[in-house]
Amino acid sequence: MGKSRLKRILERINKKGINIDQNLWDEAKRLLAVPEEIAASTSSYTKSPEKLLLQRNRIGNMIEQLNTSEKMDSRFRGNDKERIEQIKFHSKVLNKEKSYCVVLPKGYEKAKDDWPVLFLFHGRGRTERSLIDDEKSRNALLKAPFVVVLPDGDDGWYINSPVRLSDKYEDYTEEVIDHADNLYHLNPQRKYRSLSGWSMGGYGCTHFAETHSSQFSVVVPIIALLDFPTGQHYNVPEERFGSDLQVWKRYNPIYKAQKLRNTSILIIAADKAFDRTMNENFSKKLTALGIKHELKMLSGGHSFEVVQEAIPIVIDFVANKFAGKDSNETER
Repeated sequence: MGKSRLKRILERINKKGINIDQNLWDEAKRLLAVPEEIAASTSSYTKSPEKLLLQRNRIGNMIEQLNTSEKMDSRFRGNDKERIEQIKFHSKVLNKEKSYCVVLPKGYEKAKDDWPVLFLFHGRGRTERSLIDDEKSRNALLKAPFVVVLPDGDDGWYINSPVRLSDKYEDYTEEVIDHADNLYHLNPQRKYRSLSGWSMGGYGCTHFAETHSSQFSVVVPIIALLDFPTGQHYNVPEERFGSDLQVWKRYNPIYKAQKLRNTSILIIAADKAFDRTMNENFSKKLTALGIKHELKMLSGGHSFEVVQEAIPIVIDFVANKFAGKDSNETER
């Protein structure tokens, strides 16, 4: 019975087009391939596959994403549903099927070829649908006067891994951006292109802004790991970054902060988050370099609630920058 239900769940997820962490997906399919009699007699499978995954608190996230997505249609008002799209494509970089979500502004039409854009990266354990499936965040995104593109970054940290050489998630992010640029006629001018993200995605958007500084004029990391990897209050995933401290420095945004000159920067941190010191360190580095920026401290921890509060702030900041309006940026 456990395997039967798990199979139905996977079928529903595939039909809905929901992207699930690849490791979890592979494990679920592997468990389905284990004969029931072996599963029952092997110590590794003392429980049914469904219960085993539930015990690990991994399948629960999969089911939550599915149930939330299946309830989405009833929550949309007016033409809002038509302004949210999910695009599937084959990634040549990763050699697998991938997808990303797009939130279109009111009045969007493909005849216009200069739409400003925000690329918004999700956190670890989340997907490109996490903000779309959350009503509060989705409503904020729907108010954006520009296109919002939400890539699916898996657990790739938006980097080309020095350990898993085939996991070129920075190259893949470029691939997603190129795909969206062509499909949605996005403005190629730097002053109308921006990046944001939270947690892992906050790290990723900052790293990407530094390595592609000629392409983006605005970056807004949210509760991001900005002095990382250093092992500071967060275990470095060595399967992604390796264990060489010198290599870590190449991937730590704080050592490339000078690349963000002439970039509008808003750092959104939280006063009780484990990453607070990382964000403050990054702010101090920018100040030492004479780079104007704003550090905004919200109340809370490293949580999705803080992300929900931050999304409207990101939208307003990016919109003002695209409109040429000044903010409270200072050489802090």
